[in-house]
Amino acid sequence: MTEACNTAPPAPASGNPCQECPFRKSNAGREHPTNGYKDDNFTKDWREIAHGSFFACHVFAPDLHPYSPEAKAAGYVAPVETGARPECAGAAIAIQSELDAAKEYGSHGDYIKDRPAGLTRKAFRILEARRHGTLQPAFKVPARFSPDAIRDPNQDVDTSNPAWVFGAEGLSALLTVADAITGTACACPVCTDHGTVHPAQTIETTPGGTALVDAPLAALLDTMNRQGIRTTDSCQNLREAVTALWPERLPTLTAEPTGTVNYGQITRSGSAFIRMHATNPAEQRFIRTTQHLGEWQTAEGIAQLSFPLQNVPALTRAAGSAEPTKDAQPL
Repeated sequence: MTEACNTAPPAPASGNPCQECPFRKSNAGREHPTNGYKDDNFTKDWREIAHGSFFACHVFAPDLHPYSPEAKAAGYVAPVETGARPECAGAAIAIQSELDAAKEYGSHGDYIKDRPAGLTRKAFRILEARRHGTLQPAFKVPARFSPDAIRDPNQDVDTSNPAWVFGAEGLSALLTVADAITGTACACPVCTDHGTVHPAQTIETTPGGTALVDAPLAALLDTMNRQGIRTTDSCQNLREAVTALWPERLPTLTAEPTGTVNYGQITRSGSAFIRMHATNPAEQRFIRTTQHLGEWQTAEGIAQLSFPLQNVPALTRAAGSAEPTKDAQPL
């Protein structure tokens, strides 16, 4: 994905579900380098659809579905850019099956009680508008493909799964906060092999530990921790690191929404970032006094600052002027 998401206009489903369609029963659990056919992903995708989102055919979304050498070796088709983004035909059939099922119930409440992975009221309103031409794209369903070959979300979606309960955005925010609070070490290649892309230095952290950090950020992070500002994550350019070490993950990260603590804005811009706790006086003062030096996001006691590297000296001075907090307590 480039700095801006693909702006190709959405289009109605065209033709039958492709052989790689994640909504085909035959593809459930299919092996793929990105694990895209696992039940968790199906749950995430269907939750977005059930809440009214448009689900495009992956074959026409090369920015969201990068074609890795591993995918090629496994026999998958390379996604292509055509200037339009048709709806996934398999998803359209699954949606139509839900619309048909809903007709058997007297109210939406009765329908959801019996089919908890069904469509929300919002989705019904959107689909109604698409069917009547007041909202684009039009909703079309392949006429000659058996619904029996398509997965039934009410059989295959686990509604107790956090991906269903919280949604992709909510789950991302929840995991961000949990990781920051527990200090859970990440085992992804971007973290484990980070030093091969960005030279590292060791700093002392609050309280009483050490961490390897990118060298251009070391003085800033060291100053912050000495002043009782508890940092949890950082990188001088996460986009660069992900591109080098986990390129197939980049489209997912850049697609994360703005306005909350995640890696979306950071990977889109290529800016440096620091993630930290935001509850003690030193942390709160640092946030207040550096609003002009970068972009802050906060979520449940966690804060994230993205900034250009040239602002490191000014941020270091701001951190050094904070009141030391020797008795900083974890959340």
